[in-house]
Amino acid sequence: MKIDRKLPFDLEYKYEKRKIEVQGKVREYMDEVFPRVSTGIGVDSNGRIWVLVMKKEIPKDIDIENFVYQEYFEFEVYNEDGILLTKVPFPGEMERFDNWTMYKDHIFFADPCGQACVYVYKTVWK
Repeated sequence: MKIDRKLPFDLEYKYEKRKIEVQGKVREYMDEVFPRVSTGIGVDSNGRIWVLVMKKEIPKDIDIENFVYQEYFEFEVYNEDGILLTKVPFPGEMERFDNWTMYKDHIFFADPCGQACVYVYKTVWK
């Protein structure tokens, strides 16, 4: 499946020279510098496809201590044909997370930092 959509920010694909040490020798290579537009995909029990997308580009110099996920992330929900059904806000209670997954009608967010919590949300379709 391919989902094409207009993004709320410009994309710039480029490569930068980087250096790496291999067996005591410094070698140069071209590293891709591509902006992130999403951070995971899940399918619910009704076959809807949930994509966690960026609403706007995350600045390189962002202060991680004051980062607010809700400003940058939202879910786009598609049907099995790739047609956008709706957008769902990122949960307001989430202050940080490392990864997320879906199982049936639940979304699980893992937060290994702080108290090592797992947040669980039930998806309700009206």
